[in-house]
Amino acid sequence: MADTWFADQYRAERKRKIDECTQNRALVLRYPDIAKRLCEPPYSAGDPANWTGYIPGPLGAENSRGVVSMNNSPVRAQLLAILHDAAQAADNERRPT
Repeated sequence: MADTWFADQYRAERKRKIDECTQNRALVLRYPDIAKRLCEPPYSAGDPANWTGYIPGPLGAENSRGVVSMNNSPVRAQLLAILHDAAQAADNERRPT
């Protein structure tokens, strides 16, 4: 029974993450001027359409002493900034003029 619960939880979380990535990707690709920033370093995608929508999590890897650090990756920072700008653009479209 516990094995089934774990598998169900894993599948649900996997589906949630896939849906989140799909939404991130669609939002960013909706704005070509923002999406082209995916081709800039440090992410440096060859084509913005290749991005899956995945953004690395806020925590880094656990070290040998069991300490987990913050993920200060410049790629994470770049992807978050791009996603934020796309969300801002979407919000601006929804605001009445």
